[in-house]
Amino acid sequence: MEKMNQSIKVPVRDASDMEAGVAGDDEQAREAEVQQGVAEDAVGQAQECEEAAVKEDTQDYKDLYLRTLAEFENYRRRAEREMTEFKKYANEVLIKEILPVIDNLERAMACTLNLDDPNCAQNVLAGVQLTEKEILKVLERHGVTQLCSVGEIFDPTYHQALMAEESDEHPEETVIREMQKGYLLKERLIRPALVTVAKGKAGS
Repeated sequence: MEKMNQSIKVPVRDASDMEAGVAGDDEQAREAEVQQGVAEDAVGQAQECEEAAVKEDTQDYKDLYLRTLAEFENYRRRAEREMTEFKKYANEVLIKEILPVIDNLERAMACTLNLDDPNCAQNVLAGVQLTEKEILKVLERHGVTQLCSVGEIFDPTYHQALMAEESDEHPEETVIREMQKGYLLKERLIRPALVTVAKGKAGS
């Protein structure tokens, strides 16, 4: 009973201890706020740095784009000038090679003025033949060749028949005469030959 009658002793905190606990809680709260503020400032600074880096990269890309655009425009203008010059003087080489041919023609024509020369006709003929050979050589150097049609079977791809002529000497559809030669540029036909084609005699 004595034990039961003993009062239960409950530790009672002193008022100063309670005040100290409250103060500690407030200090911890302020410290947490300070740490949160520091963290927010760090995040803000990181975001500002990132935004500044993005702006810098954007400006760099913009400058690169403008420089590339300007370089391309200069290239386009230079290419147009070069193409214009090329078109303007594309035939210069061919013209230079034809000039000696003209010289020979002028010599042949000058020869005809000397009518007292008994060899005038022969000289003119020789000059014209020489001129023709030189012209053909110039054309060959530029990929132009004559079609050899006489004796060949008529081919509408390369020949244009102006007339048909009866012949015992040639098989039918054989080219027996050229009125105008045909020409090829490389493998491309640039002018068909105008020809006469053999045909069998009527009733044979």
